[in-house]
Amino acid sequence: MTKNRCESPDYLILKINHVFAVYSLALPLYPHLCRVVDTLKDYAIKALVNTVDHLGSVTYKVNDLLDEKVEEVSGTEFRVSCIEQVSHLYQLALMQIFC
Repeated sequence: MTKNRCESPDYLILKINHVFAVYSLALPLYPHLCRVVDTLKDYAIKALVNTVDHLGSVTYKVNDLLDEKVEEVSGTEFRVSCIEQVSHLYQLALMQIFC
């Protein structure tokens, strides 16, 4: 699957840096842009915090699911081991009867 260049994180970071650089140069000429830049910074910080929070939530869910599946596999391995032991005991008993 090819990814659009505009969707790449490196490209987005480059564009954001460019926008902030342009605003920084324009601030002395247009004092009201300070409020715009502060709003953009606040928005960017909130978006970053929300993204990190979402990734943490997804990580927690994946870990929980993985733990559940590991427990399921462990239980299955235990049951198979019990069946193998019973089978071995039956084989030993049959050998004693017929030998």
